[in-house]
Amino acid sequence: MIFNEIYGCYYNAVAKMISLAVEGELNEKKMYEIVAGDAFGESMFTIIPALKNQKWQLIDGNYKTPVVNKPTMPMTALERRWLKTILLDPRVALFQADVKGMDDVEPLFMPEDLIYFDRYSDGDPYDQTSYVENFHVIVQAIREHKKAEIKYQNRKEQERIQVLNPVKIEYSDKDDKFRVLCAGRKDITTINMGRIIRVKKLEESFSTTISLSFGKKETLIFKLTDERKTLERVLMKFAHYKKEVERLGENTYQVKMEYDMDEETDVLIQIMSFGSFVKMIAPAELKEKLRDRIKKQIDLFNFV
Repeated sequence: MIFNEIYGCYYNAVAKMISLAVEGELNEKKMYEIVAGDAFGESMFTIIPALKNQKWQLIDGNYKTPVVNKPTMPMTALERRWLKTILLDPRVALFQADVKGMDDVEPLFMPEDLIYFDRYSDGDPYDQTSYVENFHVIVQAIREHKKAEIKYQNRKEQERIQVLNPVKIEYSDKDDKFRVLCAGRKDITTINMGRIIRVKKLEESFSTTISLSFGKKETLIFKLTDERKTLERVLMKFAHYKKEVERLGENTYQVKMEYDMDEETDVLIQIMSFGSFVKMIAPAELKEKLRDRIKKQIDLFNFV
C-alpha cells in the first residue's frame, strides 16, 4: 500500500508527545503546541481529549508515559524501493550516500527506464573515474573551507590553472551538468565540473563568512490557463525556482516566480514553449523581448 496510517498527522503528533513524555518534558501547553503545528486545526478536539480521558492509554494525567523508548517511524517497503531507485542514479552516487541494508531491495525502476525530454544529450560523464575523483575533492574542499588548485579547460578548449575558493556546487537539469561556484573578492568564477582536468585541495583556508554575490534577481509574473495540464507542466518546468501560485478562476492561475537575470534567456524560451496558454504580465522589459522573439519567428515563417 502506498498509504500507511502510521504516517498520518495524528500518529506524528502523538509520537512527538510521547518523545517529550519519555524525557519528562511534556506539559499541557506543549501538547497543544504540537497539535497546532503537526495536525489539523480541529485535531485538538480529538487528540488531546483521547489522551486525557485515557481512551488512548499512552500518556497519563501527570504527562508520563508507559512507553520506554521514543517512537520511531519504520520505513515502508515502498519507501525502501524508492530510495533504492534514487541511489542507483549516478548523480546521487557522486555524494557517496550510505547504501547499507539496501542490497536486497528491488528498485521501483531502473535508470534506463527514464526518458528525459527538453534536455541536452551531452551531460557530464558521471561514471568517469577522473570526474568522480575531482567531484569528491571539490566537495571536501567546500566542506572544509579550503582553497583548491583547479586545472580546467575553458570554452576555447584552452587549459587554465587557478587557485580558487570553492563555495557551492550547482546542477543544471536542462544541461545535465554540475558546476562549481568559486567566490573571489569582486566576482564569481563558475567552472563546469566536466571541464575540470585535475583538482588539488590546498591546506590554506578561506573565510567561512565569504559568500557568493549573485546577480540581480527579477520577478516574473504570468497568468496561465490550465488546459492540457499546463499548470502541472509549468510547475514541473520551473520546479527549482522560488514561486507563488494564486488561483484566479476555475482554470486560471497567476504565478510569481523569482529568477536570476543571468538565466533570463532560458526562462524566456521556456515561457514561449507553453504558447497561448501562458500570458506574461511583468516585467515590462521581458515582455518586450518576448514580443521581439515572436515577431522574428513570424518573419522567418513568412520568409520561408
